Amino acid sequence: MNFRKILFAALAVAGMSLASAQTAAILDFDTEDAQYADRMPILSDTFRAEMSNSASLTVVDRKNTNAALAEIARSQTSDYMSSDNVKTLGKMLNVDYIIVGHVKEIADDPETVTKEYTTVTQSSGGLAGMIFGDSAKKTTTTKETRDVVTQNKLIQIVVQMIDVETSGTIASSHKEIRKWSEFNSVVKGLAKPLLDACSGVGKIKRVNESMFSGVWECELFQNGITDIYTLEFIDDTTVKVEIESIDRRGKSTKSKGQGRWRYNAQEKVFVLTVNRLTGNVAHITRLSWKSMIDPAKNEKSFKMSVPVSSAQNAKQVRGEFYRTE
Repeated sequence: MNFRKILFAALAVAGMSLASAQTAAILDFDTEDAQYADRMPILSDTFRAEMSNSASLTVVDRKNTNAALAEIARSQTSDYMSSDNVKTLGKMLNVDYIIVGHVKEIADDPETVTKEYTTVTQSSGGLAGMIFGDSAKKTTTTKETRDVVTQNKLIQIVVQMIDVETSGTIASSHKEIRKWSEFNSVVKGLAKPLLDACSGVGKIKRVNESMFSGVWECELFQNGITDIYTLEFIDDTTVKVEIESIDRRGKSTKSKGQGRWRYNAQEKVFVLTVNRLTGNVAHITRLSWKSMIDPAKNEKSFKMSVPVSSAQNAKQVRGEFYRTE
């Protein structure tokens, strides 16, 4: 078994599941201000929950993300968000994006306010004041204006979405708040540019239909089971499929069949149907796939959503197919 199979199989045993649609791992926010450190888990979870509400993005569980980060930290001495480590983390979690957040205190723009001051003074009244009392004293009122400069402190939250394949930032967003209680009112706006960047058919690269030829392989991992799919495109409509399924104990079962495929260029949707598979892979007896295709720039791999079984309404996971021939 090659390194890629070993790595993904290990993660499957650990219970790391793949996600449908596009996927992201959100790291806990960081800050250089020690006074804010205890706030980071709360902000991170609130933002993670907001991102998880979108149908266009599936967010990896925080526990799995932290476990992968710990693994990288044990084996790396360099910056854990370096280009190489972003790609490593992305592969370990099988995600499209890594999202990071940073919190810091900044000074608001100076504001000049003109204030009016009133000064009241009262003279003693001299000898008359001594004789006639307060009625002989004189009161003087003086008014003056002064410019007062004020500068409040703001809390700035910056988030970035990093593409695992290129290690480049594809979207970012920031919000400023005056107090922590305001975060809930800005979190939706903070998340929106990131969700906009990874949603919609128009964001998916156009597929060169000549790419659907030769042999492609994909490994999917779910609940400790490794399913290895091999697709062989015979012609413009016919495809052969072979499946090898390996359970936690290493027992292997196989099935195969032949079906039909088509690609709708306008909707950017790939459809594959195999009405009957022969063999002994119990949870996969037929295939009915329909998914948008996200091809790599070199067209040597593509990502799509695949059902984990033949059951109706089966969960879908994000898989990547690699050209082998």
